[in-house]
Amino acid sequence: MGCSMFEERACEAIFNDLVRKYAGQGKYGFEFKRESCVRYANKRRGRLDLVVKVIELRRYRICKLIHYEMKSCMADLKSGCGINFHGDYNYLVYPKDSKLYVNKGINITFERAKDWLEKHGYYRVGIICMNEDGELTVEREALSSRARSVV
Repeated sequence: MGCSMFEERACEAIFNDLVRKYAGQGKYGFEFKRESCVRYANKRRGRLDLVVKVIELRRYRICKLIHYEMKSCMADLKSGCGINFHGDYNYLVYPKDSKLYVNKGINITFERAKDWLEKHGYYRVGIICMNEDGELTVEREALSSRARSVV
């Protein structure tokens, strides 16, 4: 399984998780964008693995902008490619056992991910682990951030 297969499974799991979380409330909708390009106020551009807009249906306004970055191993995380944590809530998503998704590389663990994020100043970023069955475990909740990108 390649990285794209991991991203496909992770996006599907995130979608299912959000539907379960908000199902039956009838007042929220979602807009999902995979591999979305964004432009920030400083004119810098970036690419996000998954952007979710949680929309209040009555007023059709965006309530939350959630960014998800999928990283399959420590080398992928350390590469710096695609690290764009500029949503209201931001999450790093990694596989429980990256040997399923890449041939080489050091597995990401919660401690390694937490240390790397804090070393680079990402204290408000949440961490989500996806196991072999595609189930998500939120290991650290994201804290609200006021930085907002234009999508």
